[in-house]
Amino acid sequence: MPLLCISACDDGVVHLKGLCKEEIVGNKNAILCLVGLGGHIGFVEGLIPNRLWFPKPAIEFLKAAA
Repeated sequence: MPLLCISACDDGVVHLKGLCKEEIVGNKNAILCLVGLGGHIGFVEGLIPNRLWFPKPAIEFLKAAA
């Protein structure tokens, strides 16, 4: 089963050490999207951060995996 993992390096809840980055990268069924900033599910876009960007790649991933 495919897995998409979206996370941020500055996530204060799910720390990078607990993410098992090497296992995700080494898994042919997994994709790791790791961004520098975003905190815990704070993936905003634009000059006025009123919109989240993570739903678009998540929906595209789900459509491709179906």
